[in-house]
This record gives sequence, C-alpha cells and structure tokens, in this order.
Amino acid sequence: MKRIYFTLITIIFVFLFTAQTQPDQDIRVEFREISKLFMGDLKSVLMKNIKEGGPLQAINVCSDTAMALTDEIGKQTGVLIKRATFKPRNRNNTPDKFEEKVLLDFQKKFEEGTLDDNYEYLEIIKIDSTEYARFMKPIFVQGPCLLCHGSENTMSKDIRALIKHKYKDDTAVDYKNGDLRGAISINKKL
Repeated sequence: MKRIYFTLITIIFVFLFTAQTQPDQDIRVEFREISKLFMGDLKSVLMKNIKEGGPLQAINVCSDTAMALTDEIGKQTGVLIKRATFKPRNRNNTPDKFEEKVLLDFQKKFEEGTLDDNYEYLEIIKIDSTEYARFMKPIFVQGPCLLCHGSENTMSKDIRALIKHKYKDDTAVDYKNGDLRGAISINKKL
C-alpha cells in the first residue's frame, strides 16, 4: 500500500512540476506511470501468491484481487483503467470499439516484430462536446503466466478445473512466452 501512495505522489509531482510544451506529453507521462504502477502491483501480488500457494491461489487473485486493484488505482488516480484482450478470461476485459482498433494495430505490429514493451498509444477523442484521453500499452505473456494461460494440455488438472469453475467461457489459453496478451487501457475525461 505504501508503494501505491509513493508512486501516486511521484505521478502527481511529475505531472504538476514538469515543464512540457505539449499537453499530450503530460498525459502520456501520467498514464505511463499509472500503467507501470498497475502492472508492477499486479505482478507483485501474483508472484507472492504463486510463491505462497501456487498457481491455484494465483487464479483466485486474478479473479478477485486484480479487479479490486484496478478499481483502487483508478479511483486514486482519477482514471478508468482495465486490461483489454481479444481472448478474455474475465468478460470485463472484452475490448470496446476504441480498444479493439488499437489491439488490432498492436497485433499487426507484433506480427511484424515492431511491437515491444516501450510502445504506447495515446489519442485524444471527442464524444459529443467532451474530450477524453485514451491510452493503451501492450501486455506480453511472461513465463509464470503460462501456468494458467498456456496450453490446456500442459496445465494441471486442478488448474483447468478451477479456471472452468470460475470462468465458464474462458478463452485465455494457448499462449506462448512472449505472445501479445492484450493491453492496459486507460481512459480519462479531460
């Protein structure tokens, strides 16, 4: 929790006290820091739970704690944040039209070999008379992810059973290390 508050103070400091010539750059820096905070905290919680209780405990974290963490960071930073993917385990991670467009672009870049951890997408969109900043950053599959997102043939029987119990329509399997899993999506009313 202390890490979240320290990071939030850092984000606010960077946002308020950096002299930028373009407002879009301020937003990009702010959203980049929020995405780092979210992914760092999520990974930390998952790894701690894998170490303490194995992959079965990590599945419970993903189904419960991940959404709570998403909501908490969103409230503290004043943004809407989520993970978006074409192969959701949790239906809340299904992409909206904007996210779908960006994910298709990410997938194309991934297939071309030009997408990496540093890539980000920011667009200011207008709906009616209100402007929104929309930001996305790709998420890549890492080794520990494969315990629950790899091939169903290599997953343990217990993991498959728990996933089927918690997620009736799961499609988040058959990934390989380094695959594009989806993206962090941040949305803020300007």
